[in-house]
Amino acid sequence: MSVATPVSVQPHHDSATRATLSCRHCGAALPDARTRESGFCCAGCAYVHRLVHEHGLDGYYRLKDNLTAPADPAVFQPRDFSWLTTAQRIAEQAATPGVPELTLDLQGISCAGCVWLIERLFQQSPGARDIIVNAQLGQMRLRWLPGEFDAAAFASKLHAFNYVVGPADADHAEPESRSLIRRIGLSTAFAMNVMLFTLPVYFGMEQSFEYARLFGTLSMAFGTLSVLAGGGYFLGRAWQGLRVGAVSIDLPIALGLTGAYLGSLYGWLTHDEAFVYFDFVSAFILLMLVGRWAQVAAVERNRRRLLRAQPRPGRVTVSGENGPEDRSAESLRANDRFELKPGQVVPVAARLESASATLGTAWISGEADPREYPAGAQLPAGAVNLSRTSLQLRATQPWADSLLAELLQPAQRDAYRHQFLERIITGYLVGILAVAALAGIFWWLTSHDLARTWSVVTAVLVVSCPCAIGLAFPLVDEIATIALRRVGLFVRQGDLWPRLARIRRIVFDKTGTLTFESPQLQNPSALTALPPTAQAALFALVRDNQHPVSQSLCETLLAAGPAPTALAGELRETPGCGVSLATTHGTWT
Repeated sequence: MSVATPVSVQPHHDSATRATLSCRHCGAALPDARTRESGFCCAGCAYVHRLVHEHGLDGYYRLKDNLTAPADPAVFQPRDFSWLTTAQRIAEQAATPGVPELTLDLQGISCAGCVWLIERLFQQSPGARDIIVNAQLGQMRLRWLPGEFDAAAFASKLHAFNYVVGPADADHAEPESRSLIRRIGLSTAFAMNVMLFTLPVYFGMEQSFEYARLFGTLSMAFGTLSVLAGGGYFLGRAWQGLRVGAVSIDLPIALGLTGAYLGSLYGWLTHDEAFVYFDFVSAFILLMLVGRWAQVAAVERNRRRLLRAQPRPGRVTVSGENGPEDRSAESLRANDRFELKPGQVVPVAARLESASATLGTAWISGEADPREYPAGAQLPAGAVNLSRTSLQLRATQPWADSLLAELLQPAQRDAYRHQFLERIITGYLVGILAVAALAGIFWWLTSHDLARTWSVVTAVLVVSCPCAIGLAFPLVDEIATIALRRVGLFVRQGDLWPRLARIRRIVFDKTGTLTFESPQLQNPSALTALPPTAQAALFALVRDNQHPVSQSLCETLLAAGPAPTALAGELRETPGCGVSLATTHGTWT
């Protein structure tokens, strides 16, 4: 007995077409009539949207950003969280008799709605006590009741909602935006105090007033603290740029800041109010920090919408002298015999010791079609086990020499210099310094008054300090980033714009560059029209099969409604020929 209803599958290609309608889950534009009819940009979004409502968490859509990253197709694929069971047991043993605690990395957080959703899912888990989700670091800290809470089950539930749990990274770097927020807080406090003690001067306080000197001293003290707490950020970055021969926007900001502060310090020492600009210095620093924070926060926010870190290979079971041993792929050596589970990636080049296997190489070659390998064949690192059963492999190289290890290395690239901006800043600096020098020479020649000459030079530097440029560039970056995000593009690096300006031609080397490895079902209504028994048989055939066509069928079944109960029977897979399900009522293929 076979499923006779015709099902058409075609490769899923990127589309540049923009649409007015948006996905009901992620908010991305729907490019064609099929997606507009369903209301979802992909099966993953439809699946997650249904889960959110089934769990009574539709309040998520009132809290989330208008546009988030679409659900990854991996939500349909099982993920091994056995390592988390071990981590939970270790945490419970270490906490005895207290409350166990575990910190984990969490990928996929994009907005406050995600934090709310994760917290509600945790509260629905048996034995859950409390959770703290750090969206900036992409981490969560769990506390639970021993014997009742299942960390692996909670991670699997998060995985179905498009959040990926991983071991905590011990070397987590603090986001730059958090450091800027601290500087902004301190600079705000110092600026308010400077204004408080400077206002009496603007309201006519005479220098003969008994507290005038005290007010001036306090303004100088808080202005100095503002330079140290906030101005140090621009001074340090300007100095770093000069050391490598680069001219950045931080250099004119640092020059104007330094000139205004030194002139103000001179005015305070000589009791000459005409030189004192501490109120300007503190306000200027605060404005520049806010503008820089807007730029940095936008880039960090977009990075969090994507995978924060490079994917890591899973753990493998290695056959050792003392029996099977669970080890990380990074510890593999040549001639190690190990087991590769369905859906896992081959970590190193290895020889197949099982009878035969079906593997996908789309990730490393771009070719969507799976490949069949006979016993004894050499398997490339990075291939994915598409078989239903585990494979026995023997490593032919250590992890350090693996192609996968090379591909997973963080990309190293030289810092790109914004040539156009550097030319603007260089020309601006040359012009302002020339004007300041000419003004200083003129005043010195006409008055021979060093204090007045420095006052003129300082005034030119203060008035010409590029506040507008310092605020305009971050603002333009943020506006452009938001515009890209509305069409589903997320900026990860702040130097994207100058790099794009240099592109003159784009060359695609193969079909796999523009084609996803997972085909997309062209007529999903054919599956929903199947009788319940046929749906149950089809679900049993495809649910644990890693073949791209099987994954496409499984995604469509799950996205259309609650998962059907798989038909019981004996499953058989013949590499290159498909799968069959033998039941008491016949055989389904």
